[in-house]
Amino acid sequence: MINTPLLYATPFFALFAGIELASFVLLDRAERRQGPAAGRPAADRVKGYAWPDSRTNLVMGMGSLVSTAVLKAATLVLFVYLYAAFAPWHLPTDTWWSWVLLLIAVDLAWYLNHRFSHRVRIGWAGHQAHHSSEYFNFTTAVRQKWNPWSEAIFWAPLPLLGFAPWTIYVAFSLNLIYQFFTHTEAVGKLPRPVEFVLNTPSHHRVHHASDPEYLDKNYGGILIVWDRLLGTFQEETHRPTYGLTKPVDTYNVFKLQYHEYGNILADVRAAPRFRDKLGHVFRPPGWKPTPPRRGGRRRCARARRRQLSSDRTGRRHGGTVAQPVPGLDRGGETDPRAYPPGVPVRLAVGPAPLEPRGSTPKLPKGRHVLLPQHLSALRRPRRAGHPRSPRSSPARGRRGGHRPAARGRLCLRRGGGGPARRGGGLR
Repeated sequence: MINTPLLYATPFFALFAGIELASFVLLDRAERRQGPAAGRPAADRVKGYAWPDSRTNLVMGMGSLVSTAVLKAATLVLFVYLYAAFAPWHLPTDTWWSWVLLLIAVDLAWYLNHRFSHRVRIGWAGHQAHHSSEYFNFTTAVRQKWNPWSEAIFWAPLPLLGFAPWTIYVAFSLNLIYQFFTHTEAVGKLPRPVEFVLNTPSHHRVHHASDPEYLDKNYGGILIVWDRLLGTFQEETHRPTYGLTKPVDTYNVFKLQYHEYGNILADVRAAPRFRDKLGHVFRPPGWKPTPPRRGGRRRCARARRRQLSSDRTGRRHGGTVAQPVPGLDRGGETDPRAYPPGVPVRLAVGPAPLEPRGSTPKLPKGRHVLLPQHLSALRRPRRAGHPRSPRSSPARGRRGGHRPAARGRLCLRRGGGGPARRGGGLR
């Protein structure tokens, strides 16, 4: 009983595919008779059918019937258990409103499963087989995956809501029958009210496109309102280019079905970090990890955190930060009293040559140097009554010049930012 709708619809699938093929043949003959000038542009002409592609579609469709039957047999036991043991109520199966609710619930579950299959790579590995054809016709509709494991996850809440398990499979079959008729280029846009509510051939052509503006759009099965509400709707503005962004270029059904799983396994094995391995499985298709940093990662990360703190407060840990003046990189003034409040300057702390008294020292281009005679202006003002710090006490004395910096380890970066100090800041 579960497979009855699809089995009854199979002859009609073949009938409509034959009608579509005949319409494409007649259209092609009419365009040839009129000549290239009267025909449509090459970019707007439909491809119609190709026997190798259609044969592959039919083989994949027959394999899908077998895999779907196995999945239904396995999940039916689980759904019956959830329905009998945990459902707070059981909805009737002989009323029209319960079937309307079920069709809406199944369509929403289809939207969520469909979006998951496009936005999570492990889901896309199974679903990409349906999108691998560069043609779009009724035989493309039966080009289905052989591993529909994700569907059971999104159908599982339905028996908990009180829907009988067998009715879920019937409603899903009706959903697939409707979607069969959206896989065609023989039908243009329908009236606006229909296009606004239902998934139409125009909407589904966008979904099968590999054009950048069409990617990951129009996931709906019967209703397109889910895409309009959740921000994934895209109207058809030009004839799409069908297929994958990276074509597989084969008619081998096993490679079409499982090649992406092999790509995932290879990427997981090559990833050096565990989080990158997870990213290759659960991130969107096409995701690439950021390369790991080399050397001094913890020390430089601590330096970046202190630099961000100084950018916000204007102070470095333990002391006042010197501020740049306009034109500093062009050899401007280095007098700290002229520094306006703003972004902290990068300090190259260390011995520097003394300039004659009263002269204005110049800085080399692209480098900020703190001269010894300016260190006193950068110290934090001492509070009244506070004893002089032993580090700056005159009793320690100076030999051959001023000690310009406190003890500590520096992590200097080129191109902006100041020195990070471990064990203390500038006093």
